[in-house]
Amino acid sequence: MYSNPTPTVIAGVFSVAVIATVLLLCTPTKGKAYDAPTQQAPIDINRMIDTLHKIENWDRVTPGQHGEVGDMQFKKLTWHQFSNKPFSYAWGRTPWQRKEVARVEADYVLWLIKVCTQKGAPATPFWVAYAHNRGIGNMQKEDKARSKFSLDFATRAETIYYAEDEK
Repeated sequence: MYSNPTPTVIAGVFSVAVIATVLLLCTPTKGKAYDAPTQQAPIDINRMIDTLHKIENWDRVTPGQHGEVGDMQFKKLTWHQFSNKPFSYAWGRTPWQRKEVARVEADYVLWLIKVCTQKGAPATPFWVAYAHNRGIGNMQKEDKARSKFSLDFATRAETIYYAEDEK
């Protein structure tokens, strides 16, 4: 009858699905609500995750000011939005925890891309990093001090993300 697909076939199908999703989510929107970099190249999910890891610069020991942990500095509420595993998995101390962290990070970045487009911002590394740092509910609020920090964070992320192209 039917045999189980090989892991290679499954990985290939998954890769195609991820690429198709990213391409679909990264299409330009009509009428932008933001003035910022608008480069429309599809975002490489792994590269974006690596960029956010570099900017968050977690020491792997100390939780963040608001209880954030892990390389992406997830808060408990955000972690549970993408995982049914305990929040302690976000530390990524064991191989199975790191596997769950990698899955959550990919789902989280794909979700940020989707939210950026829904909010009228282009799906670029700048806006994904801005949404990650500022929070999606605060993307359009006028809090000058917090917004400046988030804009600086997003600008650094964009610089790091595209620095790989220059090598």
